[in-house]
Amino acid sequence: MLKSFYVLIAAMTWRTVTAPSSSDDAVIIISAKPTQQVRFDCTRPSDIKYMFWIISTSLGNQKIVRQSCQELVDDPIDVRKICIDTNYGYDLVITKVNEDDEGTYRCKTAKTEDALKVYDLRIEREAFIHDKAYTKDAVIQEGDTAKLWCNASGFPIPSVSWEISETDSNGKVSFHELGMRGRLLQIRNVSRHCSKAYRCIASNKLSRTPAIQNIKIRVNFGAMADIDVYSEEYCGTTMEDLGEKIHVNSSGDNYVEKREGSMVSLVCSGSGSPNAIIKWLKFHQGNHVEISTLGHGDQIDNNYQIGSFMTELCPPLFNDERRFRLAFRAFDDYFAKYVCRASNKFGSDEMTITIKQVT
Repeated sequence: MLKSFYVLIAAMTWRTVTAPSSSDDAVIIISAKPTQQVRFDCTRPSDIKYMFWIISTSLGNQKIVRQSCQELVDDPIDVRKICIDTNYGYDLVITKVNEDDEGTYRCKTAKTEDALKVYDLRIEREAFIHDKAYTKDAVIQEGDTAKLWCNASGFPIPSVSWEISETDSNGKVSFHELGMRGRLLQIRNVSRHCSKAYRCIASNKLSRTPAIQNIKIRVNFGAMADIDVYSEEYCGTTMEDLGEKIHVNSSGDNYVEKREGSMVSLVCSGSGSPNAIIKWLKFHQGNHVEISTLGHGDQIDNNYQIGSFMTELCPPLFNDERRFRLAFRAFDDYFAKYVCRASNKFGSDEMTITIKQVT
């Protein structure tokens, strides 16, 4: 099996509802818990009479001019208010803030485009991952670059880490840290071994439990063929059980030796994504003649035009693999060359083996 190779890059970004313009002075970031009161201070210049506030949130833009807090002093204390306090300047006051108040607040005058004060209000809440804020399961071509986004929200700004799934020999799946932090996990030159489940984990100091989102990557790659040889009607059930030793002659041809009348069991392993179609062929009278095909949906089409064979679908030993067994008794012209051919839309491959009679 090819060694897994990863090149990972993490990048940290965050998004605000509305970014202050380049003409704004330094932005003051303030935060508040839901239902708290927030005051945005703004000093009134001595020569300015007309002032206003521009509020930019996810709900849109709003202009506040003359909504005086003094006029609302008799309102019930539990009523939400947005008003301007002119006792000491031109301060904007919001009572009982909620998540919709998160955004940018600018104190302005009619004399200049620049704001006197700019605030970025963040509502304090535990980290969460919105359904539209992460990469959905992705299909990537082998050799390309995979970019997995996990735009966690919340304040204080969440930290994001990444984990990758591993499956042990018993089929148990567990997750292990990649050691990468940031909202972007980038995997360059992806290989077929990157076809796994990944997950991003987001948390901040308010999080009672971290927010977790799973993302699966499926890597498409061209088909590859391999052959294992067994003496009995058997498929092999583990990666360590690869059957008999296959010999290679001076010309680079693969072969095994069998006694007349012995059972020959050839297992063709076709790996690929999408799944490979597997064919067994025999070299007969100068031509390759098709014996049987394992098609889509595990459908087996047997031709058997040149002898008596048994075919069987074998269980895979790893992901993206299909295994197709061809079995027969070694007599006369069954001592011959056999071809295992695997193909999908991204490529094809084949392996040939000769069954030789022991002399």
